[in-house]
Amino acid sequence: MVVSTKDNVNINKLVKVLGEMCPTRFRTVGAWVMIGGMPNIGKSTIINTLRKRDADINANSSRRSGAKAGAKPCLTKSISGFRIVTDPAMYLVDTPGIIVPKIREESEDGLKLAACHCIRDGIIQDELICDYVLFKLNQQRVFAYVNRYDLEGKKPTEDVHKLLVAVQDRMGLQSRAGATANFLADFREGRLGKITLD
Repeated sequence: MVVSTKDNVNINKLVKVLGEMCPTRFRTVGAWVMIGGMPNIGKSTIINTLRKRDADINANSSRRSGAKAGAKPCLTKSISGFRIVTDPAMYLVDTPGIIVPKIREESEDGLKLAACHCIRDGIIQDELICDYVLFKLNQQRVFAYVNRYDLEGKKPTEDVHKLLVAVQDRMGLQSRAGATANFLADFREGRLGKITLD
């Protein structure tokens, strides 16, 4: 089932499906469900969204009582349970992201994971990731970056150096590192268009 916390797609349906798949046998214990997956794909965000839809949980929770969520991978360090439904009680267990133990820089899988920010920045060189993202944007003919960075001649480029110079100039950045960070942030936030890396 496709779920989007950003656009509130299928959130209520998800709770209904969880209730059907994991019925509460004992009211004192409630039903327990675990969420798992790659780092930085939104596991904690789903938990927080589910918690917000229950009025009793919302009214009785402090601001910091939800799962820790953010735009960086590996924010969840330990396993924690959060109540997502009051009656009948249902808890969702948040887990740290699961990933293969070693990623090789020459692997395209590593580049995909780095581009989507499923692994921490710095594991693979940022410029290499930028070059890969540029290649995929061009391959899928998604050229929003041309106008965003005001590329010379208003034409796409295959030269990551030329692209990063344009990013630095257009965004008024002082360093090449700032340009790579800006380009990757724009890609990860969908400002350069939506594409698939698979």
